[in-house]
Amino acid sequence: MIAKDGIAFRPVNGNTGESASNLFVRETDRYVYIGVFNYEGSTTLPIDLARIGLRPGRYVMKELYSGATQTVSGTMSIRFDGPDAHVYRIDKQTLTYPKK
Repeated sequence: MIAKDGIAFRPVNGNTGESASNLFVRETDRYVYIGVFNYEGSTTLPIDLARIGLRPGRYVMKELYSGATQTVSGTMSIRFDGPDAHVYRIDKQTLTYPKK
């Protein structure tokens, strides 16, 4: 479905120095897709949901390869045991806003 739509992912961070960007995003009316890449050894990468264009709140996120779902808010962390990639789908319609 992602490739069939013909909408490209864009890098979240611009000039990252001497290495390639490791975070890419693509948005549709209902979902935000993120591609997270680790080019090195084991690491944990923080992802600020505001940086990928989401308002404050809680969202349901699905890892598309494994099908695992979790609720995320604020900053989430993606753990890598080595070089790898993950693609996530965040449902914008399942959010709940923080109480004021």
